[in-house]
Amino acid sequence: LDGAEVLSSRPQTISFSPTLQCPNHCRMCDIHKVREFMGNGPEMRDMPDRLFDELLELLPTTRVLALTGGEPLMSRKMRELLRRFTADAHPDGAVTITTNGLLLGPPVLRDLARTPIRLFYVSLNAADDATYERVSGGTRHGFTRVLANVRRLLDATPSMAGRPRVVLSFVVQRSNRAQLPAFLDVALRLGTGVRLLPIERDRMGESIFTEESLVRDVLDVVRAQVAPRLPDMPWQYRHEVGKLLSVLNGRLERRVWDPL
Repeated sequence: LDGAEVLSSRPQTISFSPTLQCPNHCRMCDIHKVREFMGNGPEMRDMPDRLFDELLELLPTTRVLALTGGEPLMSRKMRELLRRFTADAHPDGAVTITTNGLLLGPPVLRDLARTPIRLFYVSLNAADDATYERVSGGTRHGFTRVLANVRRLLDATPSMAGRPRVVLSFVVQRSNRAQLPAFLDVALRLGTGVRLLPIERDRMGESIFTEESLVRDVLDVVRAQVAPRLPDMPWQYRHEVGKLLSVLNGRLERRVWDPL
């Protein structure tokens, strides 16, 4: 129309999975099945050049870049993009990364030192190597390796541009439910935050919501081994435990025994 003005805008928040690759095959995660279903082409392993160029153009107006996966640190192009997304060039930008932590060694930390990363979510889901190996689908010594990398990350955060927080994540499921108290102890000793996620779906029979006895078992673990210590825990821990209890008690009240 005559006199019409065309306005254009750019997203300020981008949530993005740069790759569907992951070294783990976690029991509760179907990312590898998704890759197979979608043909497992090269674009599943790393972002195509055209997408890299498009993201590069969007960086000047991006306020939050949230990276998930697969394992986002397996994407060489994403690591290159993050090297260019520096705090000096983009002072209003922020990055959050959800990672399994297996790749957080010195080379990656050097790559990310100038990026304004505000938050690392590290998916741990265990409190010892045996449980980690089961939950992750066979990654040996994974718990020990990730913990060493988390300690390295915590040592590095004061000198990183974004001064990121580190939050350890735990998906509460059939295989690891007894380790919830020990997981909280691990996080407390390290001084990280925590994220407690009730499992969704029932992949490989891991849901805790398909049987009343499983729900009550998790509740008993929390009430007996976590609740007595909650007053002395950080507020963020109390908040995460409270959210989990709300979900568990809600299921008991509704008496619905289906996966989330």
